[in-house]
Amino acid sequence: MTSCTGTGMAKRAKSLRRPGALGRNATLIRTLRLARRLHGVHRSPRLAVLADELNVTTRTIRRDIDALEVAGWPLPPDIVQRRARVSGLTTEGEQR
Repeated sequence: MTSCTGTGMAKRAKSLRRPGALGRNATLIRTLRLARRLHGVHRSPRLAVLADELNVTTRTIRRDIDALEVAGWPLPPDIVQRRARVSGLTTEGEQR
């Protein structure tokens, strides 16, 4: 088992500030930032605005929203309604 020295911790903290240093965790962090951004809003921003804020594509935002929905995260009503229209479902989940 290795011990964390002050120097080791400083190097680790410095490495986390580099772009891309989070590797696998970047997706989780981005999805949580999106969830925090959408929390408590009645009308969510457009996908392009969210994508620009998080430096990703709109397709990535859609995937992250899918992941939040599968996880049971509460989404703003307008996102739920838009997704239902796009997929051809009504808000009750029935096919049109």
